[in-house]
Amino acid sequence: MKNRLETGKSVWYAVLLFLVCLSVTFLYWKPYLNEDNYNYAVEEIHAYDSSLFADSINTQGAEYSPRLYANAFMSLLMRFSGGSWPDAALLLIRVNFILYAAAAALFAYQNAEHNKITAGCVIAAACMSGSLVSLGFSLNGAVDVFLGTAIPLSLTALGCVTGGRQHWDAAWIFLAVSEFMHVHEGIWGGAVLGTVWLAFVITDRRVNWKTLRMLPVYIASVLLTVLPNLMHSQKIDEGLFNQIYLSRTSHHLLLSSWGSVKIIMSAVMLLGGLYVLVREYVRSEKGREIKIRVTGFALLVILWAGLLAAEYLFTAVFPSATVITMYIPKVFKYITFLGTMVYVRYGIRYIAHRKYIQGLSLVLISVNLYDNGEKQSNPL
Repeated sequence: MKNRLETGKSVWYAVLLFLVCLSVTFLYWKPYLNEDNYNYAVEEIHAYDSSLFADSINTQGAEYSPRLYANAFMSLLMRFSGGSWPDAALLLIRVNFILYAAAAALFAYQNAEHNKITAGCVIAAACMSGSLVSLGFSLNGAVDVFLGTAIPLSLTALGCVTGGRQHWDAAWIFLAVSEFMHVHEGIWGGAVLGTVWLAFVITDRRVNWKTLRMLPVYIASVLLTVLPNLMHSQKIDEGLFNQIYLSRTSHHLLLSSWGSVKIIMSAVMLLGGLYVLVREYVRSEKGREIKIRVTGFALLVILWAGLLAAEYLFTAVFPSATVITMYIPKVFKYITFLGTMVYVRYGIRYIAHRKYIQGLSLVLISVNLYDNGEKQSNPL
């Protein structure tokens, strides 16, 4: 009877935590559609009715597009919306805000030892405010139909394995769904999840094969999304492609457009998180969990530095169409977010232990007022 009562309390607390996070995410709600929605609207409407835009260059090869499954999903939503693309898009955007709230609540529940409600508010605000020092891409893509669907799904996957309890089967499944919604978010979310998994292997000095039971599902989602496009792609002039693509999306892909100050700030934020973890390990904790956290975050910092160097090398020095279209900078926001979780976890712990100055300093880092340079959305 006592166990049932405790379980009931936990369920209601989790529901309350989610509702609080939901209230925070919807503080950032605006009835806008990001301009990327208009860029891909032709594909989505064509999936609903193939006679529409049949001769448009935007629908050529749509049956092999990495957005094939996302377009099919939008077609389904349009059927429920009476054929209205704007109504379907706004419906999914509302769902996106809910998904961000669920991801924030999960991270708070898994990682915060004290005051999970407060942690949820901080995490949700960090997700939605655009204040994190991410490079190239902001964490908040909620007003972008499928980008904003895939990002919180990848975050949820990471939330399943960071914390006191790990749920690897669920993590791989969430990643697979994210991959179908947006090819890059699924791939780079998978890269970060794989790095976290490697930290467990290094710390335990063995492979727990049970953690990989659903990995084939994720791999299948990547193959189904990527292979058709690769098999039917046409050879193009790489030099011309690089010139056009880097000019069109340079603010996303070129380190020179981000600026040295922003890159240094991001590095300092990550190294600061690593310092906090190492400090806690040396001063107080010696258990398996903190070892995994230190190892995992050290690996993520190394991954961050390696991919930053690769992005510079293959866009500014030896431009490569293959590397450019991989959109490497999309991985940085996930690493930055996990760094933020370090500040939230230990900041709230310090506050609970009445170390108010230390605690508030760490929490404020998570919700700093950094201008991430997000593009203005267009009103519907």
